[in-house]
Amino acid sequence: MSKYLPLLLPAFLLFGCKPDINKGYADYADALILRVAKESPCDCIVLQHSVVKTYESEQPNRDIKPLLVRKLQLKNAFELDSLEKLTLLYKPDTAFFKRNGIRILPENRLRLWRNDYDTLDKTCPKGVEVVCKPIFNKTFTKAALKTEIAYGCLSAPLIFADLKNATFSYE
Repeated sequence: MSKYLPLLLPAFLLFGCKPDINKGYADYADALILRVAKESPCDCIVLQHSVVKTYESEQPNRDIKPLLVRKLQLKNAFELDSLEKLTLLYKPDTAFFKRNGIRILPENRLRLWRNDYDTLDKTCPKGVEVVCKPIFNKTFTKAALKTEIAYGCLSAPLIFADLKNATFSYE
């Protein structure tokens, strides 16, 4: 056993003592998405990809990364890419949202309901807000996200938020 200790110690220090940044991301993302949901006329939320992925699919000729790097006060696009990876692991705390009167629906539900407005109206009578998973800076004090009403024809602008006194405010 003692001959494996030199191998186990670095692994433990690398993986065992690492702060849970994914949990931090989830807590801040839940708080920011709740803020958006509370201000929305809709009663259901569907989460989409990150802001970057959404813009890449909606506007392939526009590079949104320089704007995000500047607004989130990041060093470069590589830092943005690493922070965006947190969105891939994000799972909303559905119990948290339910306690606050918001239903979180899976993204595929929108595709299923595209032609089934009766089910959509019964499940979400006030409508569905589509929210991109936010991207934060490393300290979670600045964020970028995009939100719009499902099945709408208008594109919504990016929203930039600052965390001050434990509350997100929009720029």
